[in-house]
Amino acid sequence: MKMTLNDARVQFGNLMELSNKHLPVKLSYAIGKNIIKLKDEVDLSEKKRIELAERYAKKDDKGTPMVENGEYAIETADKEQFKKEVEELLKEEIDVDIRIVSMTAIETVDETRYDALTPAEIVSIDFMMSEEGGKEHE
Repeated sequence: MKMTLNDARVQFGNLMELSNKHLPVKLSYAIGKNIIKLKDEVDLSEKKRIELAERYAKKDDKGTPMVENGEYAIETADKEQFKKEVEELLKEEIDVDIRIVSMTAIETVDETRYDALTPAEIVSIDFMMSEEGGKEHE
C-alpha cells in the first residue's frame, strides 16, 4: 500500500492505541503485524528528522548540536528551511505491505467478549479493511 511517511506515523500511532484492546484474533494479529511493518518506516523517518535538526541546530564550542528546553536550538533564520525539509521528508511516498482484514473480522468486535471500537477507532483502521470480496491475508 502506498502512503506518505506522515500517514505511516499517524497510522502507527492509531494502531498502537488499539493494540491494548481485547479484539478478535484475526483483527488483533493484523494490527500487530501492521505495527511491526510501520515501525521501521516511522523509526527511520524520525532518525532522519533528528539528523536534519542536528544539522540546523546551533553548535557549541565542540561542534555538538545545542538543545534548549528539550528541543534542538535552531536559529530563527534557519527554522523555515528546517520545517520545509521536514515537510518534504514526511511527504515522501513509501510502499508498505499492509495486512488487510475483512469487515467480518471487525464486525465480530460487537460480541460482548471483546472491547468495543468507537466510530473514530473504526475509521482509524479503515486503511487496513476490505469488503467481503476483497483480498485478505490469511
